[in-house]
Amino acid sequence: YMAFGSCGITSIRLPNTLMSIGEEAFSKSQLESIEIPASVEVIGNMAFAHTVNMSVINVDAENKKYCSIDGVLYDKAVTKLIACPAKKTEVEIPGTVIMIGDAAFAYCQNLKAVDMPESVVTIGEGAFEGCVSLTKMKLPDNLKYINDAAFYGCSGLVSISFGKQLGSIGHETFWKCGNLTQVTIDEANALFTVIDNVVYAKHGTVA
Repeated sequence: YMAFGSCGITSIRLPNTLMSIGEEAFSKSQLESIEIPASVEVIGNMAFAHTVNMSVINVDAENKKYCSIDGVLYDKAVTKLIACPAKKTEVEIPGTVIMIGDAAFAYCQNLKAVDMPESVVTIGEGAFEGCVSLTKMKLPDNLKYINDAAFYGCSGLVSISFGKQLGSIGHETFWKCGNLTQVTIDEANALFTVIDNVVYAKHGTVA
């Protein structure tokens, strides 16, 4: 747990015998890039969260559990986006991805655009926390779950739209999003509605 967390290291060479990277192993470190060897079978939750200097995460092509596409870390089946390097300015998520992992984009302060496919069902806790350069988000129709603090501190976010399948919005999802002025939701959504840019449950309780 947090083996190199909050550490000043900028580079590291992982041995080709390494099997596991622990939870938050490099969280809040100064790491700029990393090469994950083929031997790694487990990457703990938020292993690369808040690494604000990270430009690329590469994975050996022989690795059976994980892969890298354009420097972004995914599971091998490309159904979960695990971590995006903080230096990315835009990301096109493959159409096989179902889940955006916890803190996957946390503190990607240069991120201006995310192309999120209709396949995405879940956005993890703190997934886009601190993405201050994001100005608008169009969430896919199939998205059902937005977990706690998903867009916490996205101070540049001006507009967001929700699809018809949305069923759950976590706590503090838009906390410190002081510029958020335009909120829309598909009229076919069975649970939520928007009145004067405020999201309500359709029974009238503030969501």
